[in-house]
This record gives sequence, structure tokens and C-alpha cells, in this order.
Amino acid sequence: MTVITLVKTLPASLMYSGSGSTTITLSNFDNMVINSKKSMVKVQKPKTKNSQNATTTDQADNQVIDLKRIEQSIRFTGWLEDDAVETAWNKYWKLVGMQTRGGALTSLTIGTAVPLAFPNTTPAVFPTTTPQAFVETVTANITSDDTGDITASHAAKPARIKVDLDIYLGYER
Repeated sequence: MTVITLVKTLPASLMYSGSGSTTITLSNFDNMVINSKKSMVKVQKPKTKNSQNATTTDQADNQVIDLKRIEQSIRFTGWLEDDAVETAWNKYWKLVGMQTRGGALTSLTIGTAVPLAFPNTTPAVFPTTTPQAFVETVTANITSDDTGDITASHAAKPARIKVDLDIYLGYER
């Protein structure tokens, strides 16, 4: 089982309890989608009627300007669990706090045996060997299951809130 760990310093809030250095762990995740996309400037050369007739071809006349505009993101779908310390509900609002607080996560770690870490600050120079991780989107899917109040911990149903997290990789300016 792969473990996803997000760490960030959070201020006090009316939406969640607790502040300071905060760690949220997704230990039961359904899937992870890693996306790398390069946006290129695409120029389609138009043809006049005369040039269409003079050079008959079924090939497009496209030119590409590759400026190496690369976007990298990771999407996690997993579950937040109630535990002895805090409810899944509180953890969800802390994830939202990690998004709305601004700036990169202190760390994002994927796995435990040989973890992939963002940022990997060894060596500690800019840019780091891996980019920083920014929480771009936090989506919760809460299904009614009649186990009680979603804001209270419930031992019979520990995995209570399904979340989608979009993480954008880059360097803070």
C-alpha cells in the first residue's frame, strides 16, 4: 500500500482545529494519475484557392514553435480516515487550508520504502532536484452512509471522505 503524505504550516482557522506544521496522510488511495503536458505554439498556414489547386496534397501545412512550456501535475484519489486524534472532516478542511494558504507544500511524499519527495532538497540549491508541490484543487465526495454525524469520529466507518487532489509541480517565484 502506497502512502501519500502532505506537510504544510497552517494558520489557525474557523474551518478546522489545529494549526502550525500539519501532516495529512492518505493511506488508502484508489489511484494516482501523473500528467506531463507540453504546450506548443501551433501555426496552421492557410492556403488560398490558387495554392490549394497548384499543390494538391492531403497533408496539413503546420508549423510548431516549441518553447518547452511543460506542465506537470499529479492527481490523487483516496480516502481520508477518522482516527484517534482527528476526524476525516477536520482533515478535509486542513487540505483546503493547504490549498488556500498559498505557496508550496513543505513536502509531498509518495511511498515509504524508496519515497519520491517534492521537493527533494538534496543538494539544497535552487532549483532543487525535484520541483515543489502546490495543491491546486481539493474535491471531496461524501456519500451518506447513516453512520452518524460527518463531523464526529466514527470507528465503524474510518474511511469516510473520498478526496481528489490535484498537485501542480513547479518552483515558487
